[in-house]
Amino acid sequence: MYRKLLIWLILSSIFLDDYLVGGNSSEVRASMPFDLYYYYIFFLLVILYYIKTFRSFLPYPKYFLMACTLFFSASILGAFSSNLIGFSMLKQMLGILFSGAAYYATIELAEFNIKKLFVQYTKLAIIVAAIGVIQEMLYLGDFHNLFGNVKRMSIGFYRVYSIMGEPYFLAVAITPALFYFFNKVFGIKTFREINAYNLIALSTLLLCFIFTFSTGGMIGLALIILITAYNRLGKKIYILLPLLALYVAGNANSFKININEFQVRIEDTFKGFVSGGDLDREELAEMNSSSFALVSNFIIAQESIKRNPYFGCGIGNHEHLSNEMFVGLFGKDFLIRFGNFNAKDANSLFIRMMSEGGFLGLLLLLYIYLKPFKFRKGIKDPNLVLYTLINQACFIMFSIRIVRTGNYISQGFMFFIFLYVISSKEIIRVLKEKRALDKAESDQVIPSLD
Repeated sequence: MYRKLLIWLILSSIFLDDYLVGGNSSEVRASMPFDLYYYYIFFLLVILYYIKTFRSFLPYPKYFLMACTLFFSASILGAFSSNLIGFSMLKQMLGILFSGAAYYATIELAEFNIKKLFVQYTKLAIIVAAIGVIQEMLYLGDFHNLFGNVKRMSIGFYRVYSIMGEPYFLAVAITPALFYFFNKVFGIKTFREINAYNLIALSTLLLCFIFTFSTGGMIGLALIILITAYNRLGKKIYILLPLLALYVAGNANSFKININEFQVRIEDTFKGFVSGGDLDREELAEMNSSSFALVSNFIIAQESIKRNPYFGCGIGNHEHLSNEMFVGLFGKDFLIRFGNFNAKDANSLFIRMMSEGGFLGLLLLLYIYLKPFKFRKGIKDPNLVLYTLINQACFIMFSIRIVRTGNYISQGFMFFIFLYVISSKEIIRVLKEKRALDKAESDQVIPSLD
């Protein structure tokens, strides 16, 4: 019973990014050496329980230890060359190891039954999404005083965040669950199961997801629809995609986004990256705060990689570099107007890894991102289909984190990394065994009836 409770508590941590000691008080947080989240208590409990149960102090798989050793070693070299060795590095390393230990210990305690763990996570995601939908209804009912920061969109709806810190974080946290139920309703025949529960779950998750009005979330939704279609159509999608692209290109004006906030963010971000960050002050000043945060961090990451192309400035040091360079690159007026937003996580996992890990860090990131992805393998096998969907769901979540958030541990990132790798290994193992069995059967000599 205690083990089951611990597992539920650890899964709930995916949605508890806004609950930390001192709350959002800048004074309290500034007085502490690092952000102390309440769910760290859950992490500590599960690690202690793991040690007691397995008599082991290292709840890590070899691939995790190898990746951490490589990244941390390179970071130390990069930080030495940039003269940025400090506590910020240590706390990031400890945060990754602490989070990784807690989530992998949970998977071991669940006897590596990642199918069951994933379904448990989706149940929590439905509850969190339902709170988000209720929140939207209360906003529309003019009950704004029940909540803190409320932002109304140009189309009349409000951005919701449910129990989480930001709408984008909410979108990230429920993305894998949304993909799961999308396939339950629209997926392949052998997995599809259209009933009241799945329809309500999909509707709740989709409504909440849309109400976040997150541009990163919309990228995730596009991937959800595309990969679900790929699961059903297989290679036929390669024929349909060019036709769809031609249709959209020929009717571009019809598809223009009518939500002003989306349009501004997309246009500003596109302009910033197409230019390679080489924008004049007037163009930067015209940007919205979200796009400026992304583009400004990209410009600072470019400076970091120029200083140390191979190893970057070291894990946890992008914020120091940003504080050092921001005024020189953009001026005090930009600091007053926009603030040094998202300097801690660089606003993007790709940008942060570029800054803190250099080319080696980017190669490591791309390897972890692409190597475990198994595309559609196992989708037609009833025993593997859920592993394939878990693998695809983690890929989608990873994709939007690369684009839009650089935090190494928030929203259960390490948990989904482990699910990503384990599902990949299981798909390969079962398919390999199946091929070996088929080969053995075909090699058998069938006696002649003569």
